[in-house]
Amino acid sequence: MGNIRLIAIVALSMIVMIVNNGFILAGLTAFDIHMLEELGVSVTALRARDSITLVTLGITVLAGGYILDRCPLRPVMVAGLLAMAAGFAAYSFVQNPLQIYVIHILLGVTQVACGTLCCVVLLSRWTDRFRGLAVGALVAGSSLGNAVVPKFNLWLLEQLAWRDALLTLSLVPLLLAPCVWLIVRERPRGRAISGERAASHGHVSYRSLIETPNYLALAVVATLTVFCVVGLTTNLAIYVQAELNRPGELAGDLLFTLFIGAIAAQLLGGFFADRFGVQKVHIPALALMAIGAFGLAMAPGAGLALWIVAFGAGWGANSAMLQLIPTRFFPPRVVGQALGGIIFFETLGGAVGPIATGAIYDLTGSYGLAFNAIAVLALAALASVSVIRPPEPELAIK
Repeated sequence: MGNIRLIAIVALSMIVMIVNNGFILAGLTAFDIHMLEELGVSVTALRARDSITLVTLGITVLAGGYILDRCPLRPVMVAGLLAMAAGFAAYSFVQNPLQIYVIHILLGVTQVACGTLCCVVLLSRWTDRFRGLAVGALVAGSSLGNAVVPKFNLWLLEQLAWRDALLTLSLVPLLLAPCVWLIVRERPRGRAISGERAASHGHVSYRSLIETPNYLALAVVATLTVFCVVGLTTNLAIYVQAELNRPGELAGDLLFTLFIGAIAAQLLGGFFADRFGVQKVHIPALALMAIGAFGLAMAPGAGLALWIVAFGAGWGANSAMLQLIPTRFFPPRVVGQALGGIIFFETLGGAVGPIATGAIYDLTGSYGLAFNAIAVLALAALASVSVIRPPEPELAIK
């Protein structure tokens, strides 16, 4: 029964991630052209909504991690899904950028309540032996959402006006909330995670964790790589349509290709990390990200799918490692806070990425320089990963 419950929770967590990340980040890009035309805003102003989402996430994630270490997760996830439904319903009535920004503050909070942080903490309470695979599957759900939702939204826009389409999307998290309430449990009955037994021998403060070299190096990796992926993916549709003069459907196909590559890498990365360690997965992943971005910069329009697959696979394995490392290196009592801190640093890069990439395009009329910069940042993240060392035994989760 316990294994069935674990599989159900992993599957449901994947669905929550499909909806949470897929709808809020990549999925909304399908509406960009319609919003630019009807609302009369610049690319930079529209991209600011993504930065606002991530800034809100950054402001709330540290407190969210502290709370999630100490309270039941199920009601938090349900509240997040209901708030997300309200946000998308309100989106269908927007008239100006200010209203969009207010909605994205709410959506930023939902990224904490029913996003990566909450779901990873939940899975870390349920399994240790297969934690890498479980976290990889969870993060793969996020990528699956980013792959499927934009294409679904493009299809939906062929059936409905863009405002009606957004209102329709609001029904999905609304219907998902009762499923979470019925299926999710906090942890297996009468079972302690092995890391909890190790952590019970001594207290490790959050401050002591964030002062370690490993944590600082991981923070650098999180900042740089999320800058790279959010900057590239949120500008991909405009790159394809405005710079390459190709149809919008191609942008959806490329995003789909990117996230399918990411899904495969997340699952395989989690599987291999359970067996060989995170660095042997993490370093090649970042090299792939750099190769993909360099390819897009140096050969615009040529070999698009190849460069996108390389970037997506690299990002996929990297993203799984970013979520897995805090659960492996730090005691369960502070996993929420440790992961919340890493997500905070992710938001620093993610908040700047869309605006910086869009601003370079506005200034130069090309994404070549922006994609070259993304490749260099991926190499810098690789250098940071190379200095991470195995944690002290008392902090490790065996």
